[in-house]
This record gives sequence, structure tokens and C-alpha cells, in this order.
Amino acid sequence: MIVWETLNRAIFEYCDASHNRKRPIGCEPYDSPAARRLSLATSGEASKLFLIVFCYAEKEVDMEWSDILTDGYNRVPEYLGSILEGLTAEDLKWQPGRDANSIGWLAWHLTRQHDAQVADLMEDEQLWVRDGWAKKFKRPVDRRDTGFGDTPEQVAAFEPPDNPTVLGYQKAVTERTLGYIRSLSSADLDRELGGPWTPTPTVGVRLVSILEDAVIHAGQAAYVRGLLQGRGWQPY
Repeated sequence: MIVWETLNRAIFEYCDASHNRKRPIGCEPYDSPAARRLSLATSGEASKLFLIVFCYAEKEVDMEWSDILTDGYNRVPEYLGSILEGLTAEDLKWQPGRDANSIGWLAWHLTRQHDAQVADLMEDEQLWVRDGWAKKFKRPVDRRDTGFGDTPEQVAAFEPPDNPTVLGYQKAVTERTLGYIRSLSSADLDRELGGPWTPTPTVGVRLVSILEDAVIHAGQAAYVRGLLQGRGWQPY
């Protein structure tokens, strides 16, 4: 019991030290009945689990606004990757109707609007132009080539590149966006932007609307894949 009492005391002290002397709910005193019952039930590697369950799992973590935006933006390339996985060039061009968007066009457009709007916020060049993504997509080097206002004929004529290129562009734009988010303070979010909109949008509002647009189009692409292949294309 001496070993376990020593371990329990160490865990209790670790909890105090790790949480500014304020023990979280999960950290019982080393000599409490609950701690003794757990210590008797654990051995070897299981003692590490004892430490995790008692100290880490109950740790209170304050989520910042930047954490929420970062998590949201990180989900877009992950979700898009699952949508594009295994699709052929023919699949990417398939349209459920003559006036409907294809998966390939949607994947391109959601990243183009993302790139263009973040570049505008940063007052910097789009990656589409600066890093040569337009050429990789075999498209004109034109900042206005984002898909906004495309006709059904233009959508039908769109030739998507291979999946690694589509995802590479999305990941590059996402990484740039996350770097921009890290550079902002909470006060920066309230900076008002120009434009004809009412009410006047702020940096924070724009970052949310960019993410919203990307998620909407990714969901549309997933829906089109469901129409193309039916049930079962997702692993859940």
C-alpha cells in the first residue's frame, strides 16, 4: 500500500500544481475512499489511466473565438477530401440536371470564393494568382474567375483537375486563413469593412460568412455524390 499511497499523493499534488492549486472535480484527495478504491483496482500501465481520468479529463478549458474558427475551417478540407475520395474525372463532371452544378465545379468554387475573400481581408494577392493555382487548374490567371455568376454552359464546360490538385488548393487556402486568424486580436474582429451591405460587415462577420459559404457548397457536393452513387458512399 505504500507504493499506491505514494502514487496517489503524487497525483493529488500534480492536480493542485496543474490547476493553479485548485483541484478539479476529478481529483480526489490521495487518502480519500474513492482514490483508494481506484488505486487498488489499477496496476502498471493502468496507473497512467488513473492519472488521466482523475486529473486531465476534468480539466477546465476555456475555448477562445480563434479556436472555434480554426476548428471550423480545418473541417472543410477534411470533409471535402472524403467527398472527392475515389471519384473519377467523369464523376467530377457529372451533373444531376442541365442547370445543376457538378461536384468538380462546387469543389473549385468553394475554394475560389474562400481564397478571394481572405486575400481581400489581408489586402494581399490571391493564392490563385500568386502561387500559380490558376495554371494548375488550366484556367485563366484572372482574380475574378471565382465561379460567381457562371452560366449553366460555363458550369458544364468546367474541366476539374485531379483530386490532389483540388485538395491541394483547398489546403493551401485553409493554411493561409489559419495564419491570418492567428494574427488577429479580438478587437480586430470588430473592424468594419467597406461595401454596400447593411449592416456594415466586420472582419469577424466576414470570416464566418466565408466559412458558411464553404460549408454550404461542400454539403451540396456531398448531396450530388449521393445522387450519383446512392447510399453507401460514406463510411457511416
